[in-house]
Order: sequence, then structure tokens, then C-alpha cells
Amino acid sequence: MVIPGETLGQTGVSGTVTDEKGSPLPSAIVLVLSSADSSLVRGGITDKSGWYHL
Repeated sequence: MVIPGETLGQTGVSGTVTDEKGSPLPSAIVLVLSSADSSLVRGGITDKSGWYHL
């Protein structure tokens, strides 16, 4: 997923990480990287239901 940096700064990003069968993935690492140089912008870990908010 690609999200413009301006949007991320204004609203944040949230969602659910699932596997190929649609089951939630707890403790998955979610990273937002800069498109310019792949540096880390934000990061987090999903909860037990696969949900995250950055």
C-alpha cells in the first residue's frame, strides 16, 4: 500500500493485517517507509485481532 506522506501526517493509518485465508495476524510488524529513501516514518505492531493504527 502506498500512502502520500501528507495524508499520513493528517489522518494516520489503520487497518487489519490478515493471512491469505483472511485470518487476522496478531503481532505482525507494520512499517511506513519514505518513498524517497525508504527510511522509517512510522511503525507498530498489530494487536491480537490483527488491527493496527499508526
